[in-house]
Amino acid sequence: MSAKPSKKSSGVIRKWNSSTIWPHILVSQESHYDKDIWVHRNGTSRAYGPSRMQHHPLFKETGEPTFIPSSMSTEAYLCVGTDNNASSFYSCNHGAGKPLKKLMRLFRAIKTELDTKLQARGVKLYNGRSSKVIEQDSSNYKRIEDIMASVTNNEIVKPVAKMQPISIIMY
Repeated sequence: MSAKPSKKSSGVIRKWNSSTIWPHILVSQESHYDKDIWVHRNGTSRAYGPSRMQHHPLFKETGEPTFIPSSMSTEAYLCVGTDNNASSFYSCNHGAGKPLKKLMRLFRAIKTELDTKLQARGVKLYNGRSSKVIEQDSSNYKRIEDIMASVTNNEIVKPVAKMQPISIIMY
């Protein structure tokens, strides 16, 4: 999948406020199907298409920016919402998801294997002493390529930029 930005969507990258936060849990009052309702998003981000962003000078042409991260050693995508996403209340998954049960995936990869994988990809891990670091290994996530194919084919979002991690700070 190519994430080569168009001229319009390139503006999203230039105008994007880098302090934007995409929370894992969000509750907001919105209008859908001619009703004012409360929308609870858990593990998803809002991804309005251009028609719902008419108040914004750039996003009314491109759609609202949203972010789909993956694991700490695989790519993440900056995307924009589409107008063909009404059935999900203009929501997009926030991440690649973990397909395995927690007990099955815990310590599947040992820390030295993870360090080797990150080093081979040129990714520097800071403060990686936490036991949670192993849970962030790419082997514990669905393939980002499959996730992006799904959200693109279903016209949920359009990819704007593919981003390679270069540094991770664990908490």
